[in-house]
This record gives sequence, C-alpha cells and structure tokens, in this order.
Amino acid sequence: MCLIGRVLTNKTFNAFGMLETMRKVMNPPRGLTAKEIGKNLFSFQFKSVTDMQGILCREPWHFDKNVILLKELLSGEQPSTVEFNTVTFWVHLYDLPMSARTPNSIKQIGGSIGDMVEIDPASLEGVSRSIRIKEMSMNKSRREVGGDEQSNTRKVPTEGVEEVRACLEKVSVKGQPKVCGATSMAGRKE
Repeated sequence: MCLIGRVLTNKTFNAFGMLETMRKVMNPPRGLTAKEIGKNLFSFQFKSVTDMQGILCREPWHFDKNVILLKELLSGEQPSTVEFNTVTFWVHLYDLPMSARTPNSIKQIGGSIGDMVEIDPASLEGVSRSIRIKEMSMNKSRREVGGDEQSNTRKVPTEGVEEVRACLEKVSVKGQPKVCGATSMAGRKE
C-alpha cells in the first residue's frame, strides 16, 4: 500500500519541507510514512488500502504551486521505473443549459475534454453556476487540447449545445477549493 510521487516542476524545491507538509495535510487516520527515495521521487506508505484510496480520491495534491503526481506502486514494480503519465483535475463546466445537465450529457462533454472519472453529485443538486467533474489528463498540455495556457479555460465543442466553457479548478495545499482565476471566457475574477 504505497504511492510513489513526483513534484511536477523543473525548479529546485525543499523536499524535506514538501514531505513534512504532505504528512500533515494528507493526515490519513492510520498514519503515513513519507520518504525521499530519489531525486524528485518520493514514497508515501500507508497502513491501509482505505487510507491510500482516500488520498487518491482527494487529488490533485499541490506543493508550492506545483502539482504532485501520485501513482500506486504495484507488486514487483520498481519505484524508479514508475511512469507519471496522468494527472487528475477537477474541472468546472459553465453555461450548461438545463437540457445538458443530465449525467449522460455531462459524460459526453467530459469525454471531449479527457477521460472523465466522476461527476460531483453536489453540483447536480438544484440549479448551480457550473457542474464539477473530475478528469484524468493523459500527456496533453492545455494547448494540445485547445485550451488557453494563461486562463486554464477552453471552449468545449458539444453536440446540441452552443458553447460550454471548461475551467480547471485551483486547489490550495490545504485542500480548500478555489474558483479558477480571471478569464475573459468565464468572466470571473478570483
């Protein structure tokens, strides 16, 4: 029950500080052993599968404004050979007409962005400004999938809907969600 992690940055950072911060922030009920096992390579050892899955469900994790990529270490796998080729983000879908707020429509829209993992059920209750979905990105920059590097938003082509705006959600190290930054497409300021 081990996760291998890497901070998505080319800059130097305080590895000890990152491990201490993540121990405190992750704080699984049965404890956590975190170690640096290589240059920008870390292990997070859990005492229960439930604790480990809870950490994965709360992705993405961040340190010093950089995403921490996490991957489960499989039996017989060497930590140094783990490939970090996916990252999970929460995405907000804006301007959805009521007719497109069904789980099937949202899955179609989510599928045009990346590999949709789940829909936040709370965002489906009542009428809200956006629908929140969890997406797994596979080796694609925002530019490659039609996004805007500066604003974290992109227009999503969707059958039967004039325009949907998708916005990556920023999450602080403490795990408190924040609305995406200032964008002309979403028309919102942080």
